[in-house]
Amino acid sequence: MSNLRPGFVIGNGRSRVGLDLRRLSTAGVTYGSNAIMRDAWVNNIVCCDRAMLNEAINLQLEKKTNIFTRARWLTDNKDPNLRLVPDLPYLGPNKADQAQHWGSGHYSALLACTAGHEVIVYVGFDLYGNAKGKQNNVYSDTNGYKSKNEDAVDPKFWVYHSAKLFEHFPDTQHVYINTPQWEVPEDSCPLYLSLLNHHRWKRRDLPCSNRRSIHS
Repeated sequence: MSNLRPGFVIGNGRSRVGLDLRRLSTAGVTYGSNAIMRDAWVNNIVCCDRAMLNEAINLQLEKKTNIFTRARWLTDNKDPNLRLVPDLPYLGPNKADQAQHWGSGHYSALLACTAGHEVIVYVGFDLYGNAKGKQNNVYSDTNGYKSKNEDAVDPKFWVYHSAKLFEHFPDTQHVYINTPQWEVPEDSCPLYLSLLNHHRWKRRDLPCSNRRSIHS
């Protein structure tokens, strides 16, 4: 069933610094992951990491929002308010196709896709590290996260998983909002770029400044 309200999938990349996340919840349905709970309320949050799940439970977020996690963390936790992340919409032979290699960010994107939004807007999905090749996460140097001085994570799985969502939800318009300097991963995944060309990403008015979508 089509969902006319847009879905906002909020990643934890530094490009979202300065964005008023609270206003997104009034404009559509919000999806976030892990430590976003420290800064903003979202309609749906994914915590694939056990430490992040425990933090959410300690904050009693299950009384305020929908919490999704992996099946293995539900074995010892019978809270009926905790939910299982959705199944992947495909089977594949590669390591990146295995559910354990999908992280909280792309599971939150998958949630938005399965909810039937006609338009999904992604913010803070930076993929790459900062200009010096170091950690780019908003929460670097905080509990449960790496130091901001550590090397950036190789984004190849993130690029691949985004392409899989494009492939399996072709009727959804996927709109990424980022800074003008954002690097589009055209060389590492031709399917990713071909789908960018297909969807012709457009501008969206969001409550922030100096942001633009990436056009093909």
